[in-house]
Amino acid sequence: MYLFFPTTDDQKQLAMEDVVDDSDLWNDLEEEEHEASVCDVGRRLACFCHSLQLVIRSGLEKTSTCRLAFAKVLKLANMCHQRAVFRSAFEDKFGAGKSVPATNATRWNSVHHQLKSLLGLDQAKVADVLRQTSNNNLLLTSKEVNQLTEVVSILQPFAEATQLTQGEDVTISCVVPVVLALRKFLGEKSATVTHLTGMVEELRRQLDIRFFHLLQLLDITVSQSASSQSLAFDNNIFIMAAALDTKYAYRWLVDHPGTAETKDALRHQCNGMCELQNY
Repeated sequence: MYLFFPTTDDQKQLAMEDVVDDSDLWNDLEEEEHEASVCDVGRRLACFCHSLQLVIRSGLEKTSTCRLAFAKVLKLANMCHQRAVFRSAFEDKFGAGKSVPATNATRWNSVHHQLKSLLGLDQAKVADVLRQTSNNNLLLTSKEVNQLTEVVSILQPFAEATQLTQGEDVTISCVVPVVLALRKFLGEKSATVTHLTGMVEELRRQLDIRFFHLLQLLDITVSQSASSQSLAFDNNIFIMAAALDTKYAYRWLVDHPGTAETKDALRHQCNGMCELQNY
């Protein structure tokens, strides 16, 4: 997948495939790791983290309208770190040591951080630096700024979820709350996006695909076709772990799309499972 297909001599240097096409960026696991034993909680959690990456990668593949904007940001960031003349002009405008962060080849959320950092700058000053250094081809249009702003807002909760799963004290209890919160967020986001409707729809579809069996356990109906790529999060331990963790307890039921009766039934079912397991 390429975020930008160059069409002119000036644009040929803007390809972003080094970022999103880099397999290391997604920290790919071997296929057998995806099929971890139901009882193997440690590997199952790793599978959850990787599943989120797969969801995000599929979503980013639906950002064709932003390819040129993505590429401009990548090129600008690279120049901040690789070209002394540009770095000097940038620091003159924004202060010593200031730059746009480079992407990290092993973390997808470095792309989100890069976009967010650039958008946080005064765009008029950024444009001045680009004109001053004869890089007018990297100027972002108003439409491109709006597109990138949407991308950042869509990916923000995914970045937070990724950070959570990479924390030192992360436990299996975050799986259910994260999945439900992301599905609810995307459902609400679909009504407000302007440029990235396809991205939002794909992220929601991929969540249903990757966590099909977990959603079934939670009595959430999704398309049966989603089961074809599910990583089989079909163990009640995910629900019990969330309920027993004081950080979550049953607060995740707020994000559940079901009726009050459905939520009460899940609560009683989970209580029964915990008692059966002598928790």
